[in-house]
Amino acid sequence: MKGIPLFKFGLLLVLILNPQVNKIYAQEVNTLTGYVVDMDTGDPIPYALVGVPKQQRGISANINGYFQLILPEDNKDHHLQISSIGYERLSLPLSAIDWSQQQRFELKPKPTVLDEVVVIGKSYTVEKLVKYASK
Repeated sequence: MKGIPLFKFGLLLVLILNPQVNKIYAQEVNTLTGYVVDMDTGDPIPYALVGVPKQQRGISANINGYFQLILPEDNKDHHLQISSIGYERLSLPLSAIDWSQQQRFELKPKPTVLDEVVVIGKSYTVEKLVKYASK
């Protein structure tokens, strides 16, 4: 105990033996892995968002639609949400997922209809283009 003052040793002992501190650092986790694919074609959906909003945890799938999401074990009352532009959002309870194996989530395409876009061009002579470029 020569190198460690008694106060520091006591504080270290309290931190190690305190069950609340140990609970914070030894929290059990679940890892959910899987792929997000297009329901119609089976093609991967790159960069789809996968997460649990109520826990403020989420991740983006990679270019192949693969993801790995790590969540605390006490998450059975929450919902997993998967979304991507151009697809309907998928939401399902975490209690319905088999955590022991890799998952495959299929998103249904959702076409987006846009209003008409009208592009009007002007014709320029070479002289006008040179004039504008030299400004």
